[in-house]
Amino acid sequence: PPEWDPERRYRADSVTIYIATNQSKELQKKVKKDQSDEDFLSSLLSGSDRKGAESEYELASRSQWKKVSPDSTLADILTMEDHIVGGFPVLHIVASNSVFERHLLEKGPVVF
Repeated sequence: PPEWDPERRYRADSVTIYIATNQSKELQKKVKKDQSDEDFLSSLLSGSDRKGAESEYELASRSQWKKVSPDSTLADILTMEDHIVGGFPVLHIVASNSVFERHLLEKGPVVF
């Protein structure tokens, strides 16, 4: 086992995968004349389209944890209902039935 997991608690059959739903408002592509998809993605990554527009990206208060099947593909996860990717996908992988998992589910996701 890896040195950070001497008890072997983090095996594929003993972890649970979660995503947080409704973490932010869905970004709508602002169509600009002659703007390619690459230019649009580049502007999102640089933040130029977000500056001064915080109200357009208000955070949802309905965020909750949704369990993800370990058999899911990344495409399956990215297209799940209520899963909005705010820049990059985040998967929360926790030891099943652990104190941390119970705490995570009780508190709910942190809305950024």
